[in-house]
Amino acid sequence: MRLVSWMKIRKDIKTCVKTHRLPRLLCAAQIPGRPPCIPGTPLQTPAGFYIQDVYISTMCENKQYNVPMEWMGCLAGKTIQILGDSTARQLYYYLKANLPVKDLTPKGVPPKFGPLHLRYPQTDINIKFNFHSHPAKTFSPVNVKDIVDEVDLIGGLEGGKNVVLVISIWSHFVQTFLSAYLDRMLAVRAAVVRLQTRSPDTLVVLKSANTRWNPVITTSDWYGWQLDQIQREVFRDVPVAWLDAWDMTSAGDRQDNIHPADAVVLQEIQMLMSYICQ
Repeated sequence: MRLVSWMKIRKDIKTCVKTHRLPRLLCAAQIPGRPPCIPGTPLQTPAGFYIQDVYISTMCENKQYNVPMEWMGCLAGKTIQILGDSTARQLYYYLKANLPVKDLTPKGVPPKFGPLHLRYPQTDINIKFNFHSHPAKTFSPVNVKDIVDEVDLIGGLEGGKNVVLVISIWSHFVQTFLSAYLDRMLAVRAAVVRLQTRSPDTLVVLKSANTRWNPVITTSDWYGWQLDQIQREVFRDVPVAWLDAWDMTSAGDRQDNIHPADAVVLQEIQMLMSYICQ
């Protein structure tokens, strides 16, 4: 029995190396028996680990897709609506830099707030970004009319199997009361539940807070961690997919930063694709 199991594992490693073009060490590190990455997969602590800048999830069977070919295949016909702060906006700009998409954002729209829009018409891919509503700390000029209420935006989504909503709202709340953040998250939760009720096939992804080295207590990891715990508890019983950015930024060897290094952002998107490509 042990010989059969060993042979099966070795075959899996060879398939992994050939299919995903990963070093043998990374394929050998894959944990057998992990469930697929689907909404409702419970969070774990720790949620994963790194080998050579590749994040291995212990929650579900995340994969390393070829960029941009496999990403483009998974996104064909889909609309990705990214909603949140600058840590969410990083996902948008990483996709823009690595996919052959056309920027349809009108001139004059603030690049930090949006609304931003990328499109690949050949396969009907749309990627959009909207900043969340106040509080919003910025030194850049912005028209308040360009800032939409996140509850209204979620309420206006048609939803469906070709719609992916990615939410990351936390970093601009570090200088507010925890109760204010709780109220906002409860409102977002209610909007998400309504979206899932009318469009059960909609994939909703929550990206957690991430570590952000800062010596000031009001913008420190301590306060960010408390916000993150509130978010996790509010959505604990809602069938959403999770990008555990807190674990992904604390488990690796990259320096903590409010805006993580590209290597980390890549793994965040690979995790996102692991949900989309199922």
